[in-house]
Amino acid sequence: MAWLKKGNAAGGHGCQVALSEGWAEAGGEIPDAMGWRHAGFQDGTVIVEAKVSRADFLADMRKSHRSDPAKGMGKWRYYLCPEGLIQPEELPPRWGLIYALPGRGLTVVAGPASHLQRYTGKPDQRPFAEALEAFAFHERDRNREMGVLVRTLARVADPEEVNRKLREAAGKVRWMSNKMAQQEQSLKQWRMKAFETT
Repeated sequence: MAWLKKGNAAGGHGCQVALSEGWAEAGGEIPDAMGWRHAGFQDGTVIVEAKVSRADFLADMRKSHRSDPAKGMGKWRYYLCPEGLIQPEELPPRWGLIYALPGRGLTVVAGPASHLQRYTGKPDQRPFAEALEAFAFHERDRNREMGVLVRTLARVADPEEVNRKLREAAGKVRWMSNKMAQQEQSLKQWRMKAFETT
């Protein structure tokens, strides 16, 4: 899930929201992890399906939302597995692949994120933008995607109360920052006066 929220410079999709096994309606896809990306260009959802065995991967390929990609979720889709369990050439069309490397984290070997140029001063985003378009599932189950987000949010006791508390906290931070700036200015003036009198 943390990979979904990593920024592009760190090799991730830059999702603002990410969930593991979000609450979905019965009778359809429930991805292992799902993120929502809203960057102002190529916005959409990213799903990650974790597989720990060949049997699990092959069984997943037989599901109805795999045989008909329009029934599945995710504008961008990835499998996550131990290194070598799934080969890039075995992937369904437009799917990405992430290897989990013991002690070394994750490495994207296929999919849009494999086209990111990481850790450069001014990265060229064109290869990533082109890959986002090339790997995109424009026809997908958007209602189910929205359902996962809404049903998960509904589990929060009162989302508006949380929103109100966040606004209050942000207001307190602004007030405290202003107060600190005033105190710093007063201290600076006091030091200048003290210096002038010595």
